[in-house]
Amino acid sequence: MDVRISFEGATTEDDSYHLKNLARLIEEECDCSVSIETREAEVGIRDGGLAIGIAIASLVLTGIQTLVSVLQYWESQQSQYSISITVDANGQQKRFLMKNLSLKEIQSLLSEINSQPHHGTVSVKILKQ
Repeated sequence: MDVRISFEGATTEDDSYHLKNLARLIEEECDCSVSIETREAEVGIRDGGLAIGIAIASLVLTGIQTLVSVLQYWESQQSQYSISITVDANGQQKRFLMKNLSLKEIQSLLSEINSQPHHGTVSVKILKQ
């Protein structure tokens, strides 16, 4: 399962800093390697080189539950952001907002993710409030 985490909209230096912290947390808790996607630095552009996304390739299905827990924890510590997860379920995209999820809905989300083929992709968007 591939996971792509990115900001919705423009990324600031502060956002980049928080995204790098999230990447470190995911590496530690999910025991997987992540790659941080950066915007190419350009001459005269102040925000070149900012972290704009996180890619996790081949996350095992058992790691998805840990990833969801890490995202919930990170979101609870960063009140200026909210997180949505989009899963392509049988050709239909289902979107879940982390803040609004009850335990039953989290189980439904994990079930949707686990029903995906191993080569499927989960998209995580970080929204500024």
